[in-house]
Amino acid sequence: MSEMRYPSTWKEVRRLIKLRDVKYGCPLCNEDDRTMKITVHHTDHDRGNSNPTELILLHMKCHNKISTKEWNAGVGRDILKEYFLSILKIRAEENRFSFCAYNRKIRYYVNDRRKSSLRK
Repeated sequence: MSEMRYPSTWKEVRRLIKLRDVKYGCPLCNEDDRTMKITVHHTDHDRGNSNPTELILLHMKCHNKISTKEWNAGVGRDILKEYFLSILKIRAEENRFSFCAYNRKIRYYVNDRRKSSLRK
């Protein structure tokens, strides 16, 4: 896993990803249990990347399963990344307006925060 830190905008990005993906449930266990803890997973395992097309919502228990050394070393990681990216693409095509609106909002927020921090 990357040793990079989360960007300063991470809390807001995470909130928007949760709003975008909560209606879909977890793509690993296919459960739509809203009482379970959820987390945002970086498909590229890069904490510094806030690109919404690389972020997906998972149940915490599922995220913990795929964050083990066994999954991260070998084919499991690559297969999961392709699986998650295909799910994100399907979701974007099925519900283009709201999905893309969240992605634009996240990009705008991240870019706007970067610009304002550069001005200081």
